[in-house]
Amino acid sequence: MGVIEKSPEIRGNEVEAGPGGPGASGPGGFTVYDVMLLGMIVIWAGNPSAIKVALRYMDPMVFNAIRFFLATLLPVGLLLASKETFAWRRGDGPKLFALGLMGHGFYQALFILGLNATLAGNVALILSINPAFVAVFGALLGYERVRGNTWVGVAVSLAGVGLVVLGSGESLEFGSRLLGDLLIVVVVIVWAFYTVVSQSLLKRYSAVKLNALTMPTGAAFLLLASAPALARTGPSLVEVPAVAWLILVASGLLAVAASYIIWYRGVQKLGATRTAVYSNLTPVLAAFVSIFLLHERLGWQFWAGMALVIAGVSLARFGGRLLRAREEA
Repeated sequence: MGVIEKSPEIRGNEVEAGPGGPGASGPGGFTVYDVMLLGMIVIWAGNPSAIKVALRYMDPMVFNAIRFFLATLLPVGLLLASKETFAWRRGDGPKLFALGLMGHGFYQALFILGLNATLAGNVALILSINPAFVAVFGALLGYERVRGNTWVGVAVSLAGVGLVVLGSGESLEFGSRLLGDLLIVVVVIVWAFYTVVSQSLLKRYSAVKLNALTMPTGAAFLLLASAPALARTGPSLVEVPAVAWLILVASGLLAVAASYIIWYRGVQKLGATRTAVYSNLTPVLAAFVSIFLLHERLGWQFWAGMALVIAGVSLARFGGRLLRAREEA
């Protein structure tokens, strides 16, 4: 495996001298990448609950293997349609394989097993702590120098997530679903590590190509892991209702394939930590869905939590720019 180099975006986060020159650390203001990330978390907000519905009719591992195989076709197809090739640099092969196995294969297997064992609300809450782990791994591995405003933003948004979940009126029930909750915690750690380590490869490969090179490894792992369940439940798949298949297709193409590409673009342009903070908005949007679809009444905890989440995301995303502007004034 070759020496890991730091991308221009990563160096920009460390020395505050990004692509725009000294003092720039990526696009300023509200950019198209922010819009894409907001669209991504809208999809993620409804994904756990939708999958829980589909799992009433399908084995979790079978559902996930088919879903991820379908998701893999999107980046592979986009790469085939582009002028890029599937070739990778010498020395990158082992790293691409390891990232595909860990960041896609292990991640997806643990995610579906954890989601099947616990509440969708638990999953949304636990996944929202991802920015904290991204910041920790980024600092420990020397990929990013995290400013104080980012740490404060992460803490504020996490506090908001806790209030949002309490405001939903649902109990977390960590005790009875401990195994599922612990699996999702491991999922968060795996994804955070994957997000940080993949930054060096994003210097050399586009978001589409990196997914096309790593997702097939994860798809192959999931197909092998689900083989026993597929052999056992395969004949009954013809009886699965259309809504479950629709959820499988939508989740695969939107919540996995398209969202992975958007996530990588955010990491490239905004940095790993600030991109990850956007995931804290997912529980907020999930609560809004419950208002309109389930007619749930939310208390003051929800509104206070929403304010904290938005404030935390804004602080982590734009706080550094405001501080630099104030220092230069």
